[in-house]
Amino acid sequence: MDDWKVVYHEISSKKAMIYFILLAFHTMVSPQEIETYELVIKVTNIEVHTGELKVAVFNNQEDHLKRSIKSGQFKVTHETWLNCTFELPYGEYSFTMYQDVDLNDELNSNFIGIPNEPYAFSNNASIMFGPPSYDKSKFTFSEDHQIVEVKLK
Repeated sequence: MDDWKVVYHEISSKKAMIYFILLAFHTMVSPQEIETYELVIKVTNIEVHTGELKVAVFNNQEDHLKRSIKSGQFKVTHETWLNCTFELPYGEYSFTMYQDVDLNDELNSNFIGIPNEPYAFSNNASIMFGPPSYDKSKFTFSEDHQIVEVKLK
């Protein structure tokens, strides 16, 4: 074989090897797209028709009521219900919400900490000496366009 053909063959082989190594590395370290589905939280019992619903979604005990994985603000209209939609992967979740009637970005409460503005927790969990635990408010999200209903208190 001619010298230039041997050199060309070695270079081509090295380029091909480097290409395949880079391709394999890229496949290993590139984030895989997580498939998401539509979760609809249907909020009922809206009696005050001003402000926004502020919703926070959690996916584990440690972050429950501390660090949400998703949140949203939904304008309240003249209806007595409102759908709040989130795109999430299937799994176990909880959520909390309140209606910020006066749009001051905080849940107003009385002198002993009981909310003055409408609020709700997933599973319609009630408050007893504080907010409900993750275990009391968690639910399983397992179907596309799943609707979870909650009633404002």
